[in-house]
Amino acid sequence: MAWTSKGNDIAPAALLYLAWAGLLRKTRIRDGVIALALMGLMLAPFIGTRFVFTGSDAGGYIVYQLFRDPNHPVWYFPVVLWIFVTPIAVLSVVGGFIYSCVRRDRAAKLLLSWLIVFGLFFQFWPTKLLPYTVILVPAMALIGARGVVEAIRAVRARTSLERTTIVAAIAGVAILMPMIRPTLGAGAVIRDSSFSGPFTTDVEVQDFAGGREVGQWLGTHTPSNTVVLTMGPSLGNLVSFYGDRDFYALSVSEDPKLRNPAYRPIPNPDTEIRQIHVQFAIWDAYTADRSPFYSQRLMSYVEKYSGTPVFTVWVDGDNVKTGRVAPEGAEIRVAVYSLVGGDPLHGAPVEVGQ
Repeated sequence: MAWTSKGNDIAPAALLYLAWAGLLRKTRIRDGVIALALMGLMLAPFIGTRFVFTGSDAGGYIVYQLFRDPNHPVWYFPVVLWIFVTPIAVLSVVGGFIYSCVRRDRAAKLLLSWLIVFGLFFQFWPTKLLPYTVILVPAMALIGARGVVEAIRAVRARTSLERTTIVAAIAGVAILMPMIRPTLGAGAVIRDSSFSGPFTTDVEVQDFAGGREVGQWLGTHTPSNTVVLTMGPSLGNLVSFYGDRDFYALSVSEDPKLRNPAYRPIPNPDTEIRQIHVQFAIWDAYTADRSPFYSQRLMSYVEKYSGTPVFTVWVDGDNVKTGRVAPEGAEIRVAVYSLVGGDPLHGAPVEVGQ
């Protein structure tokens, strides 16, 4: 399923386009075989790593991804696009989509094939996250631009050039204005973890400010065999990516049917900490906001084993800062505690980042 998660292969959309445009019969068998071989080549690393790293559980990994419970409601993508792509841009895409459905020329069929295949797949795929829409962005931009151009042409046919120019300028400003502030504040830290949407749903914003800094710190200040304890796998993935360090996540279920096979559970954190199989505990604001239970559980281990703060990430305005301990009253995003040497019989209360 690598083409779905990384957007590296548009073969299904290409096949739909070729068939819809009447070009499939003109495609040589040799070209089709080469395309399938290239598709298999791109799929091979993903499938291969599943078998290498999950062994006999590789089949369970695929089954889990197909039949897991959805992490967001069915209307997640319409809501998140409306909020973050801006209503005007979304309406432009909808207008361009309708126009393309009516026109159905070769360009329209190409864009519609692109949007239909991947749009429907991600709409019904259980895992719904904003980054997955990246593969749709080029087609959305083209079809949205087409919608705006055709709308201006329609206005031009019914009014003077001067009025058309004014309408086009207003449309351009209206589309660009919502993009100016996010562009100027690209380094800003998003503090809210969700935005209220329709149907009493929430649109999740994954704010991992500090995750890269923590991973890089672990990569340069700890041995290569270091293992950390996190609340959830999201921050653990950042630690693995930026710091090349292993992790256990408290939220990973021990029941194979309820967990992603890519993650390992930690049935007895006490034993792992006492035997120094786990050396650090990491608290992060994003996971704590989503799950206060695992936040309290992780901090109970920090308290029990007299965890010592060794690295903290906090925000000052829109700037991310780091140090061993955050200043009093600072907005802490991530805190790393050393658990080595702690006495479980003499644990002292510990506050996040202190």
